[in-house]
Amino acid sequence: MFGEKKWQKSLALALSLPSTIIFTVWLVTQMIKKDIIGSGLGAFIIVFTIVDALGLMVWYAYKEKNKS
Repeated sequence: MFGEKKWQKSLALALSLPSTIIFTVWLVTQMIKKDIIGSGLGAFIIVFTIVDALGLMVWYAYKEKNKS
């Protein structure tokens, strides 16, 4: 349905990445406004979330590239 089965995890992460970024930025912004966390920690959380999602996509793709 969505291409080969071996690419489904990477595709699902790629499709969910924009909404994940938007939600993370919104949540971190709310936490900074309420002085729950500092702006440095907030920036780290946002960057970590993005890098983690991209890393998972690459890892799934690399792991599944040679499967038939």
